[in-house]
Amino acid sequence: MQNMILPVRALSFKRMDEKNWVVLTEDTKDTWKQRQRLSTSLLVVLLATLIIILISLPMSWLGGSCFWPLNLCSILQPLVKYNDSGTAAIHLIESEGLWQGLKGGEHCLRYATREYTARLSAIESISREGMMRLCRETPVEIHGKVMYTDFCQDLGFGRGVWGFWSVDFDEPECETRWGEFIDLGCVLGLDSSHSLRIESRLENLQPGSNWQVMCATTPADVHGHHYGGAVECFHSPSSGTHGIWDLPDVSCDNVD
Repeated sequence: MQNMILPVRALSFKRMDEKNWVVLTEDTKDTWKQRQRLSTSLLVVLLATLIIILISLPMSWLGGSCFWPLNLCSILQPLVKYNDSGTAAIHLIESEGLWQGLKGGEHCLRYATREYTARLSAIESISREGMMRLCRETPVEIHGKVMYTDFCQDLGFGRGVWGFWSVDFDEPECETRWGEFIDLGCVLGLDSSHSLRIESRLENLQPGSNWQVMCATTPADVHGHHYGGAVECFHSPSSGTHGIWDLPDVSCDNVD
């Protein structure tokens, strides 16, 4: 029988350690490369699918809440921009630069509260509806606290969209207070019953502030009763703003 010479495919050797050798044929190497390419393709598809899902999910920062898990809103919020329909899309935008001219009102809005306003930077690629939504969902920092607008207003062409915030903390100039409570004695009320009348002068009232609003919203504790403001208010150019409270008192029941 004649000797037959069979073709042998080239072999490559990979040394694993001092004692063991692994023999890899060309077929084995091709199979390994195919599996590696398949794994890479699957990974790319999975990443692309995840990105599409994240972009298509609804985003909302109303009141600072978020529908996305793992606090993704706090991560993606500085990258949010809205298209013409107001739908969220991912873009590199600094939310801090969207508000311009943030400032507090010259006068107090009510007790311990001042109104702040700012103009939203115009973005040509966003419609008015998208700008209004962006106004509602873009925060700003006031006195070290992140806040969302209380309401937004579109002032029309050339004036843009404005945000409004009612800030009821760290406003000492708006914290009016009551002075000494003075007993004015028993008075006859509208229901023909007698009450004890107490009067006090409103202090720390800033010039230009609405004395009626500040008087009606400055809280008071009078003879064990808590009030959100004065029951009645009056203003005198010489003596300032005064509040009045009529309290039930048994000592006034027998007064004619």
